[in-house]
Amino acid sequence: MTTIALGCVFLFPLLRGSDEFRSAALSMLPLPAHRTRELAVAVNPAIIADTYGMFAVAAAEGSLIAIGFWITGLSAPLFWGVVAFFLSCLPVVGVLLVWMLACIFLAFHGELAKAILLFVWGVVVVSTAEGLLRSRIVGGRERVNSMLITLSTMGGVAAFGAVGIFAGPVVLVLVAALARILREEHTSSFELR
Repeated sequence: MTTIALGCVFLFPLLRGSDEFRSAALSMLPLPAHRTRELAVAVNPAIIADTYGMFAVAAAEGSLIAIGFWITGLSAPLFWGVVAFFLSCLPVVGVLLVWMLACIFLAFHGELAKAILLFVWGVVVVSTAEGLLRSRIVGGRERVNSMLITLSTMGGVAAFGAVGIFAGPVVLVLVAALARILREEHTSSFELR
């Protein structure tokens, strides 16, 4: 959470002057001007799709946690759904903290059947929602294989930590766009010979 907050604070000036920053960054690439514009056009929708994916996953996981708490009779399901919404940005342990602690609470209070039901709900429904939704939203907007989106998210988290949730799919789209541009440049130079 601290990394994300600090990232937002330090990225704000870059976002405010994003046109100058973007043109300066693109001018450093060793590509023709039309190819750098093509690269920027490919990456911009990826960032937007990744942001939509993050909020959709948070909303879905928060809603599913609230439903699971309501089904098992735990108090304040909406409150815990909102907590899960905010914790969903933490990789691996985010919403797991909410429903796993609730399972332990139910088990300690003798509600073993409800604890097992909530555990199954968390493992089967809540845990699979992130992968399915993120790959559908990000992959659907970018026409990227959903398995590659899931792997890039996991690799991004492993490489960059919490920021990897955003960075992984963006790096995937960037690499795919660069590979396509290089392939087209190579093909056109080969045809000229």
